[in-house]
Amino acid sequence: MSHTDTAAPIYADGARNNPCRFPMPQRIAVPPGTLIAAQSERIGGFADTFVTRVPGQVPLSDYVAAFYTSPIFKAERLILRLAGHPSTDDDAIAVAQGTKDSFAIWRDPIRTQTELLMREASGATASWFMVEPGSEETTLYFGSHVRPKGNGSGMPFLFKVLAGFHNVYSHALLSAAARRLRAK
Repeated sequence: MSHTDTAAPIYADGARNNPCRFPMPQRIAVPPGTLIAAQSERIGGFADTFVTRVPGQVPLSDYVAAFYTSPIFKAERLILRLAGHPSTDDDAIAVAQGTKDSFAIWRDPIRTQTELLMREASGATASWFMVEPGSEETTLYFGSHVRPKGNGSGMPFLFKVLAGFHNVYSHALLSAAARRLRAK
């Protein structure tokens, strides 16, 4: 059973169950048995997952490169550069291909053939990517993990305040990566 069988997708034109269209990203439950599920089970905290599909067979490296080099993520990279964490498209591609183990503030990747979990240097957050190939399309997953505060008092205040923005931004990031892959 596919991780995406949990809900009928909503397509860009608002229709459901239209096999001729590719769906807009949707938030789904964290898929069990994945790297992000293991991260969340190991240290607790918050985890989420967004999913969409693109035509064709897309390897994980192409997806991660498209994500980290998308125009919307480049805006985040600019902010990180101003904070002293520069990165380039070449850095993004090297991480995507597994030839580099750090990118801006992300370190220590955990990688399988279909998944990548990148932890932020402080350990407070992690970003997760997964591809699930189908016969004519690839399902793309993107998720985030936020570690609870060390004193057991729950989630960081800033995360609680920005949770709504996080959902919109995650949707936009996955949409941007999917657009780049569809344009290839």
